[in-house]
Amino acid sequence: MVNILPILVANKQLILQIMHPADIKAALARQGISLSTLAQELNVSPQAISQTLYRYAQSRSRRIEAAIAAKLDLPIEQVFPDRNP
Repeated sequence: MVNILPILVANKQLILQIMHPADIKAALARQGISLSTLAQELNVSPQAISQTLYRYAQSRSRRIEAAIAAKLDLPIEQVFPDRNP
């Protein structure tokens, strides 16, 4: 089970459920996937994976986000709902 961090507004309405990077890393690890292995598969640096995972705005990669979501067998919108389309 993947933990999801709910984000609430003042009236307590749920607006986004964002997976914490530690939960994403743990979910990948449970499947035997390390960030460095994922980086090799995608032919990118481990730093690129981390920057996307930790949502550094200018360094985020839609391709990496899609690969992470695919590895978790979850829709990208569930893993990275804060990402603008």
